[in-house]
Amino acid sequence: MGCENKNIIYTSFHDISESTWSFKDSLMFEWEIVDTAQSYSIDINLRHSTSYKWSNIYLFSDLIFPNEKARRDTFEYYFTDDYGHWTGNRSGLIVKNNFPLYKRVKFPLKGHYKLFVNQAMRDTLLNDLISVGVQINKLP
Repeated sequence: MGCENKNIIYTSFHDISESTWSFKDSLMFEWEIVDTAQSYSIDINLRHSTSYKWSNIYLFSDLIFPNEKARRDTFEYYFTDDYGHWTGNRSGLIVKNNFPLYKRVKFPLKGHYKLFVNQAMRDTLLNDLISVGVQINKLP
């Protein structure tokens, strides 16, 4: 018997080419919603190397609804505690982080949704980021 989580409706990762994420490079995630009464959580998963030089990351997100209307948000996430120690799950030289993007959301329309994610740091090229993922879960 598998340990599959039946509440996960979507999960996808994008590997960052050569571990360098340009501010121009949008990562797109797409999924379908059929139940507009259901509440969901949307999490972002970020993997970086221990050589990542910042303690945080800023992200822009653009959520595109089935009717082509959009919602833009800016997020800041911290990778270290106050003492500079990585807070994510570390395995060798890789640190995995999971952060809430939207904690409890209902999608107002049935249909096809898209989420575009961009890095919004001062560095136009952000080094040592390995992958970015999105996971959507049904909430009870």
